[in-house]
Amino acid sequence: MNSKDIDFLRSVIDQRMRTTSTNPQIPNYRNYRGSDQKIPSLGTGIGNAVLKETKQYTGSKMIGISQMAKSNAIPIFNSDHIEEVARMRR
Repeated sequence: MNSKDIDFLRSVIDQRMRTTSTNPQIPNYRNYRGSDQKIPSLGTGIGNAVLKETKQYTGSKMIGISQMAKSNAIPIFNSDHIEEVARMRR
């Protein structure tokens, strides 16, 4: 760096030091948007969703439900599948 650069940097630093407050004020956010004010929600009590029908298996192909690991329930469709699940347990 040459002397012109050093002088320029010193002038910038001096200017910033003069314009920067030594005692900055912290904004008071307690009364921001009127925190004392209670704004009621728009609760009309009327919903806009339709209750879905519960799904239930009505077929005859599935003969049962097996549990492989922890809470992994799988459907059983024939007796061969029962034996396969029993072998896969360990």
